[in-house]
Amino acid sequence: MTLLKRVILFLVILIVLLVAVSFFLPAQTHVERSIVVDADQERVFDTVNNIRTFNEWSPWADLDPETRFSYSGPDSGVGAKMAWQSDKQEVGSGSMEITDTEPHRRVDMELDFGSQGTAESFLFLERVDGGTRVTWGFDTEHGYDPLARYFGLMMDRFIGPPYEQGLADLKQLVESAPEPEADEPGEDRNIPDIEVMEVEPMQILFATGSSSQEPETIGPALAEAYGKVMTVIAEQGLEQQGAPLSIATRWEDNVYEFKAAIPIRAMEEISVASDSEVQMGTTYTGRVVRAVHTGSYEQLTDTYEAIEEFIEARNLSVNGHSWEHYVSDPGNTAEADRVTHIYYPVK
Repeated sequence: MTLLKRVILFLVILIVLLVAVSFFLPAQTHVERSIVVDADQERVFDTVNNIRTFNEWSPWADLDPETRFSYSGPDSGVGAKMAWQSDKQEVGSGSMEITDTEPHRRVDMELDFGSQGTAESFLFLERVDGGTRVTWGFDTEHGYDPLARYFGLMMDRFIGPPYEQGLADLKQLVESAPEPEADEPGEDRNIPDIEVMEVEPMQILFATGSSSQEPETIGPALAEAYGKVMTVIAEQGLEQQGAPLSIATRWEDNVYEFKAAIPIRAMEEISVASDSEVQMGTTYTGRVVRAVHTGSYEQLTDTYEAIEEFIEARNLSVNGHSWEHYVSDPGNTAEADRVTHIYYPVK
């Protein structure tokens, strides 16, 4: 056998061997890096969910100043898309589109590199001591492509360092940005403390009621309904477990319908007829937006407006009836010092 034939045979065997080995290599690659940003989840999410701010912290943005960018869809959220074209091989051409979001927690993106294939990327946010941990991840499928599977073994080395740099730039961008300015309050405007949180269910006794939306009619209607609940609590020797709350079931056409509720100790033996004016139930459990209102009940309208602006700005959606929790007893608390918690279930 001539030397040339031996070389060709060796190369054929080597190629066959490499292809065979590739089928034992991972068919997908996952890469991720994390960093803690000294800012709340809302601020970080607003930055990473906006496709037009990506190049402010992207590790590839400065590789080619001549890169041509185009945008389509909304600026942020699902459907926001950025495409790029570059004559430099390390940048190339492709597109990135936000495919799914979970407000304040996650942004999913689809990456299309043209002839080089597609991949998925995500940014996951979680509240930790010191701020928000941001995890930037990358996932791609190699299928049965032998070269892609071998390349996947080196993916962490290629993508990991740029992801680390991008997260460091994101941290600097968010932490150096000025805190969002609150709206200028008017003389009587109460600017509440608003946050997203999780709540646990409470066992309650409640009575339904209604009134007009005029403040002077709401108070007496609530008092009448609470009186019915307190009567049952006294008759059955139940233990009240918190301040009263009212759940709004209707607020339209100058009509306010509600459930006036009193939390009671869980698992107590309660006997109420199915046709009684007072019934037993549990409050909402899950994710909510909560506002802490301090001041008179007449100023609650301003707080509701602030909550709705907060919800809209963060792309949340209301997921049930709102309710008010009257933390302060109006009978022994000055009007200006009364604390009311307002809750909106959201998703």
